[in-house]
Amino acid sequence: LSDIIHKMAEKIQDGIQHSENAEDEEEEFHDAESQFSSTKEESLSDDVAKVYLQKAVDLMFLNKYNDAQAVIKPWSEVNMFCATGKASILFCQAIMTFDYHVIQDGLAALDLAMEVCNKKRRKQGLLASVSSILVGRRMDDCSNEELQAEVFHAGCNLLSAILTFIQDENIVNFLKSSLKVKMCHSQYKNCYSWLRDVEKGQVDVDENVSAGIRLGIGTFNLMISLLPPKLIKVLEFAGFGGNRSLGILELRKASCGISLFSTLSSAMLLFHHTVTCTLLGYEESGVQDTEEILSQAVQRYPESYVFRYFKGRLAMINGQIDEAIGTFTECINSGIDESWVRVYHLCYWELLWCYSMKCEWKEAAKYAEMLAKQSRWSKTIFLYLWASLLIMWYREDTHFYTKSGTDPDLPSLDHIQELMLEVPTHMKRVAGKTLPLEKLAVYRAQSYVKGEYVAMPLAELFYGWNIFQILKKRSDLVQVHLQLIQTEQLLVKETGCYGQGFSDPKPVDNACLLSLLEGVCQRCLEKYAEAEECDLFVINRGPQVNIIEYVVPAAALELGMICIEKREYGSSKKWLNTAKSSFKSYNLEYRINFRIHACQDKLNKLSDNDS
Repeated sequence: LSDIIHKMAEKIQDGIQHSENAEDEEEEFHDAESQFSSTKEESLSDDVAKVYLQKAVDLMFLNKYNDAQAVIKPWSEVNMFCATGKASILFCQAIMTFDYHVIQDGLAALDLAMEVCNKKRRKQGLLASVSSILVGRRMDDCSNEELQAEVFHAGCNLLSAILTFIQDENIVNFLKSSLKVKMCHSQYKNCYSWLRDVEKGQVDVDENVSAGIRLGIGTFNLMISLLPPKLIKVLEFAGFGGNRSLGILELRKASCGISLFSTLSSAMLLFHHTVTCTLLGYEESGVQDTEEILSQAVQRYPESYVFRYFKGRLAMINGQIDEAIGTFTECINSGIDESWVRVYHLCYWELLWCYSMKCEWKEAAKYAEMLAKQSRWSKTIFLYLWASLLIMWYREDTHFYTKSGTDPDLPSLDHIQELMLEVPTHMKRVAGKTLPLEKLAVYRAQSYVKGEYVAMPLAELFYGWNIFQILKKRSDLVQVHLQLIQTEQLLVKETGCYGQGFSDPKPVDNACLLSLLEGVCQRCLEKYAEAEECDLFVINRGPQVNIIEYVVPAAALELGMICIEKREYGSSKKWLNTAKSSFKSYNLEYRINFRIHACQDKLNKLSDNDS
């Protein structure tokens, strides 16, 4: 056992016979387990349960998911620590698989965990219950056990909301999830208010309680702060708040020290710095802090799939693509319980983008195919990605359809057509609406099936997933993609070559898309004059572009970003406001709005610093 488990085990007064030798820690753990496994109904002290839960956490981060579940399963119906632990493991499995039966098992386990936690929460009379609905629960006189139960109950509520939402993305489940999230936020908010009050009085607080509260309130603040202002105003009206600095600070505090929540808090911070910031268009912040957190986590769990994944992401966003490929490949070969192999899909996803950035279409297509056949996250996206990579491979090998292919493994156009036909059949709906990138994928796939030319499908997906923000760290690779875009522009313009059997009924839309993508590459190369020329080309043809296309608001956003780099803050503000306010109901609208918000956030900070 780790040092922390040993320290916690020493405090146990009943239930565990202490070994005379320090070397017998593992044997001591199993002795305790056998002693308490005689019956489910027999009570388990919270001190022992904490030891078991910490053991399960350690096993989880050592890739031994089934062993982790086995440690706490015997008491998962009677002890809140074990019940919450089991439910959290099943939640992770449900998120990885998206399997309906696994999701149902996860929801049942979470409901049971909340029921067990409820028995330990502070009991309220009728008047207090009505008051808690209006102003929240009073935590002043709660015991440590009651506070711990409140924190666990809030966490289970949040996980249950997520699974309720994904089990069937209809409006009813959306409303159920929203109510659960609201209740969970109120719980964390009340606990955090209590925590600040007792800290002012310099009162000692149980580390598991304080870390659990900080994890919850930090996560809420961090996630809400990243939303566009329009959504934040609505959420603030509903009682939510978002402060990014506070969120990072509280998560950092929760990750320090020794508690049941420290490792999870570290993982949350790493996810924010290495995944969320890039996806939403924020500049990478806290690189040194990220490296420090990752180093400590890897030192504690050297074989952990989770932290190896973050190590690969960190290398990737720093432009070290080959190093990232090596790390993700190591993750896949790390050896995981068979029932958990779908966690490999995270690495398949990243490897797909790494090889795409290197223009190794064949290798990237291999991982897109594996995702399309094995994963249930978004079959629509995976199929379209697979088809797009095959198109790029085909165009490169045939010199954009002008020569016969030389690669014996080259896919046929019929195979690409079959994939495109399948794309719309797997489209998901969330609260009655399609997902933005799925909607774009279906729109492009339907155009391709009708024999219409689809311009640079993969570079467009680069833009949708904000891969260019990673790619700009590698000017050599940006130059390769720029050359591909310019070559396609030239061939289409001079020869009208769209491929055998293809036509271009939307020449202005495609010309603007190619110009936008060229402008993004020029901006990444810091050639701002050339980038502005490309974006203004799109802006000037705005009235001729299909209203559902995103290229015109995206071009305005790009001009705003260029002006920030040139320190022309007044012009940047104008272009960003234009991108935000002048266009509605187009593809990728939410993605564009997130990036506008990120740019405005950066602009405000730079303006404050200059003043």
